[in-house]
Amino acid sequence: MTRTVGIIIFLLCLNCVSWVVFRLNGGVETSLVRTIREPNSNEMTYLIAGNLNQPLSAFRFLEPELLGNETYVNFQMTGWSAKRAAEEIANEVIAEDFSRVNVYAISLGDHVSRYLEELIGGRCELRIIAINHCSDISFVCEPFNTLLKVFSGPFEVLCHALGWFSAIPFIPAQDGVSKYSMILLADQYWSIAYDRPDPSVDHTIGVICSQPDKGDNDGLLENARIRDYF
Repeated sequence: MTRTVGIIIFLLCLNCVSWVVFRLNGGVETSLVRTIREPNSNEMTYLIAGNLNQPLSAFRFLEPELLGNETYVNFQMTGWSAKRAAEEIANEVIAEDFSRVNVYAISLGDHVSRYLEELIGGRCELRIIAINHCSDISFVCEPFNTLLKVFSGPFEVLCHALGWFSAIPFIPAQDGVSKYSMILLADQYWSIAYDRPDPSVDHTIGVICSQPDKGDNDGLLENARIRDYF
């Protein structure tokens, strides 16, 4: 019995440690999926979705306007880092020598855009369209603002303690088909609460989509504060 318990404890520790090592060595990379319609074009459009969504479903409304080349920035079930995603995009822009880059970002996806302002703002003609952007924790209404600050950290710790089990997708996404993992959700919540990218908006146009009867507060985001930011 004692030996069995020891083996179980060892396996749980191995699960946790191997997971942390994996995460530290690139486990939070994103997946860049291209659609090429104009192979000779030097322009690329990047689509970045928000919480509990992926770009293919989030930007379906934009499909009639997407007539050139675009890249869907897909989240991975093993986690998410806005800075790492921006670095991957920036490396591709530099490697492919794109002269014009368009970025459409929704909600917390705009964290990636903030890093892109810094990384490639001076390297190409950059245009960012931020939709209902959650670029800063101050944009989030109460009590969600406080809840994110208090619980996102412990949630992140719990996911690391669970190890590889935290990467199992079972949380329903907004499209009603996809599933999210706990660690992906934890990374996104932690980013909203504590990630602080450069606030530069030199290349950004902010777009607020809200219901007229809700005014400057749509229940999750404080639109008046967003309007002041941009």
